[in-house]
Amino acid sequence: MIAEMIRAYGEAEEFLEAERMERLARMTPQEARAIYDSLCRAWEAVAGREEGLRRLEGLRVETLVQRRRAFERLAARKGLL
Repeated sequence: MIAEMIRAYGEAEEFLEAERMERLARMTPQEARAIYDSLCRAWEAVAGREEGLRRLEGLRVETLVQRRRAFERLAARKGLL
């Protein structure tokens, strides 16, 4: 069961990477720069503050939710859901 779970995580990571590469391939340089600038502004706004740490925790949770959704999409494509 553990080996199966590890294999599933590997497949999910490959799936996420493929989605990310597709998204990046469509992204314009202006969009990429806007994302970078937004990340820099966010860091500057929250660095060293307790509120900032809470916001970063929110981003971490959002990332975990995105990963979970990717697992669900992968499972649906494999007919497991």
